Amino acid sequence: MKTYPIVQEGAPPFAFEIDHVYLLRRTIVRLLNTVEGVTEVHLGGRFGSSDDIRIEFKCQGHDYIVMEPFGDNSRYWVGPKGGKADVAAASNIGKIKSAFDGYKPPLPVKLLGDLVSLNFKGLFRPS
Repeated sequence: MKTYPIVQEGAPPFAFEIDHVYLLRRTIVRLLNTVEGVTEVHLGGRFGSSDDIRIEFKCQGHDYIVMEPFGDNSRYWVGPKGGKADVAAASNIGKIKSAFDGYKPPLPVKLLGDLVSLNFKGLFRPS
């Protein structure tokens, strides 16, 4: 799965974004539960809720969130609850991001996601 790192100039990534069309929130919870050091994963924000935070979890004792900015974004933001100011938490983002980098959505989900997001690269390969 493609991830989009969020970086602060001159520093390593502290967060990343993922296209939510390829992932259900429960799938995100399952992925997070595979990451060493991740605990207390909780779904938040019911459908239609004004709360942008969709999932909360801890990694190595630090608070993280998965949020959908503005409640209707095409991407989820994954990172420390304190944002870029939480430098200690940002050090874990690489291993969290790796779980998403390695995820391959099931073929029907990928095809539907590519159609909805108009992402046709790789769908048609020259013979």
